Amino acid sequence: MFNLEFQGNFAVFKAFILEPFPTKSGMLLHEVIRMDYAAYLRTRMTELRMRLGVSEYQMSMELGQNKNYIQGISSGKALPSMTQFFNICDYFKITPMQFFDGENLHPQLVYRAMEDMKSLNDADILLILSLIQRLKHDQSEKA
Repeated sequence: MFNLEFQGNFAVFKAFILEPFPTKSGMLLHEVIRMDYAAYLRTRMTELRMRLGVSEYQMSMELGQNKNYIQGISSGKALPSMTQFFNICDYFKITPMQFFDGENLHPQLVYRAMEDMKSLNDADILLILSLIQRLKHDQSEKA
């Protein structure tokens, strides 16, 4: 599928996709998904904050910011810096990747499970994966 070419001490990678690779959404691999990241950030941050049951004021104070900091982000008047975005992710106990994974309804639990699985051997991980597949199958039959 890919053609990799190495020259001298420098690795020059030339990747060519020989056939279009459709994704779940029917888009091609090389297509860019257009997304309003600022709006998503506001919505997602509000969703996570409400799940924790904290106010904008309380979150602002706990992040060490002024009392209207989170309200400014939620209303679209401001965006956090990258450093502050990482602090917000830490506040929610999630990674930046998990922040943008809107389908994950319990990011802290998934993260904890992933951390615990790092200490398991391959056989145990495969056992857990087969259990997950069985549970997914059982859920789809109930629906």
